Amino acid sequence: MIQCGDILKTAHLKKQTMLNNLLMNRLNEAFVSSVSTNANMVKRFLELYLSLGRITYAEDVCRTDVVAPKLKSILNESYLRSCKDGLIELYSHCYAFLQEDLKYLLQAAEEQNNINKHGKFNFVSKSIWPVIFDQVKNNLQCIFNFREPDIFIKNFKVTFNEFMKHLVELSILQHESEPLNKEQSWNDFKKCWNLPIYYQYRFQEIGFCAENVMNHESYESCNDETFKLKVTKAVWNSMCSCLDPNIFIHQLSHRFFKLILQLISRYQTWAEDANIKSKTDLKNFSTRIKFLEDLEIDLNIFYTKLNDIYFMFEELLRTKVPADVLEIQKSSIVNENLNTLINDISKSKVQSVTDEAMSHVIRVTDVPRLFRHTNRDYPTEPCAYMKSIVVTLKTLQNNNCKKQVLDHIVTQYVAYVDDVMKAIKKTEESLRKLKKIRDPNYKVNSDDDKIRFQLSLDIDYLLLSIGDMSLPEVNDIELKLDTAKQTILVDKVS
Repeated sequence: MIQCGDILKTAHLKKQTMLNNLLMNRLNEAFVSSVSTNANMVKRFLELYLSLGRITYAEDVCRTDVVAPKLKSILNESYLRSCKDGLIELYSHCYAFLQEDLKYLLQAAEEQNNINKHGKFNFVSKSIWPVIFDQVKNNLQCIFNFREPDIFIKNFKVTFNEFMKHLVELSILQHESEPLNKEQSWNDFKKCWNLPIYYQYRFQEIGFCAENVMNHESYESCNDETFKLKVTKAVWNSMCSCLDPNIFIHQLSHRFFKLILQLISRYQTWAEDANIKSKTDLKNFSTRIKFLEDLEIDLNIFYTKLNDIYFMFEELLRTKVPADVLEIQKSSIVNENLNTLINDISKSKVQSVTDEAMSHVIRVTDVPRLFRHTNRDYPTEPCAYMKSIVVTLKTLQNNNCKKQVLDHIVTQYVAYVDDVMKAIKKTEESLRKLKKIRDPNYKVNSDDDKIRFQLSLDIDYLLLSIGDMSLPEVNDIELKLDTAKQTILVDKVS
């Protein structure tokens, strides 16, 4: 009897299963046929699936019999090639299918999900998204081609910033169990894009532009409204490229931010090296000083404009990164070490001009030899050394630096003049004593008067040149020269 009962029960269960399957197949067929045609019927079918506890059946049949056939015909490379506007047009056709053919289904599911907190229809994440993921991954591999980074990033942004964004918003509006972007397959789809490889392409592209100019056009000037040197312009352009909306994506923000810091550091290292190497690389003195002045100007502008980089970065990430994190990044960008470098270059420039000027200043000690026992006429113009001093000073464009050099060389010049005058006076005294023994009516040699007159002409020329330079607060410097001139004229042995 027990055996007979088991046989009957098994036969009954098989028949019940067959009947259930038959009924579900009929239900599925009726459901599929009504999806895009009858709003009330769709609503009733969903209620029926819900009451039977067969929500997943509805999701599965929708995926296999409604969504897959249509999207397979759209999400493929052949269809993409037929789209005039490319991927944007292809995605718009997909979304039109959701909004038009699945309109009644999504409306009914939204109503049911809003009422039922536990049994929810997840048509977006379980029926639509799996088909999209599978089709794009397998039949649209051309959009993942990172070897053409400009096209790649355009495809990525169209996909995530527009199409996928709409899908996430749709899943939220549908009150589904979880937003679409919480699904594991969402992250799997992101990995298909291989963003680290895309970054490597951009890293090489951006880094090469700056590095190439540093290596081959290190001292070249440029015609730019902002910067003086090609290197500075190239580095700045490379930094801006990191934040170009057609290159930057927030998913790689940490890497692009790091690249910006690397570019700043590399520029700083180049400037330090250029300051030193220019001494040997640039043989012409005025060319080197102009380069150092341009570099100093560029560094000051570059340092000031680092805030612009931060604001660009902030604008791109305002809604994606906490404010305190952005503030930390700002402090990293606005690098105080650049101030130290600017000061070092300014000092180097001033020292170079000072050294060059002093090489001419010391030649004032040669003035006596020009006139003593040479029968030269009285001088009518300043000596060549004084003209060279003025030319050297004029290589500096910065008036404060020019004044700094001038103050130093005038102090040294006056000291040298004082030494010359002491030597002249000593010579005059010796000659006077010697000649007076022989001739009581002897007067001092006129050669020394010529020397005095030459020194006076030199000082007048320097004073006139200082006036032409329009330097600030040079009264003390001019007073030193006036005093030296008066000493030359009055300090004469009778």
